[in-house]
Amino acid sequence: EAHIEQGPELDRAGEPLAVVSSIASARRFQLTVEGEARHAGGTPYDMRRDALLGASEAALAVERICRSEHHIIGTVGQLEAFPGAVNVVPGEAHLSVDLRGELDGERDRVWDEISRELDDIMGRRGLRWQAREVHNAPAVRCGLLLQDVVREGIVHAAPRRSDEPPVIFSRAGHDAMAIGSITDVGMLFLRNPDGVSHHPDEAVSAADVALGIRALTESVLQLAADRL
Repeated sequence: EAHIEQGPELDRAGEPLAVVSSIASARRFQLTVEGEARHAGGTPYDMRRDALLGASEAALAVERICRSEHHIIGTVGQLEAFPGAVNVVPGEAHLSVDLRGELDGERDRVWDEISRELDDIMGRRGLRWQAREVHNAPAVRCGLLLQDVVREGIVHAAPRRSDEPPVIFSRAGHDAMAIGSITDVGMLFLRNPDGVSHHPDEAVSAADVALGIRALTESVLQLAADRL
């Protein structure tokens, strides 16, 4: 599969193409934080059990823990407070956690660390929390033979500053994951200026597309030659 890189690594390196080594494992959770809804004006701070502040601190904990890890990305993309009134201390909050990693075990270890941190946060604030897992996809390692033929395709197609083309771990999911359980998969990344993705500004140059087509063609021909 050829795909635009959904990040900035190739652009930063000044490289048009890369071999993909693996596709990220991903787990997603919907978290509920429960506190107590009270009047904003009448409730002193020492009596507040503010679910939104607990959820906000949890979101910061996800960022802090994941930033300290290599090849682990954690994102809180949704946060909602209830009852959602301007003059009420939130009694409940919902937030999402998207956790991705190169290795399933490392991803799961980080989730356990996040869970322990959330236990501490909620306990200190007098809150309760629970998590519901809504998605769990294992990492998919690209086949070694397919990595080799993609590498050869790039070598033939794209001028580079180094002898070896870059090898990148994909933090985003791809269609190739769907068939990774029944056959080997391989991927080729194309440079993404500024790394913008899932946005109208996402772009790839015509020159890089031409190199990608050439590299993919060379990869298929190399694979066919190896099998004959």
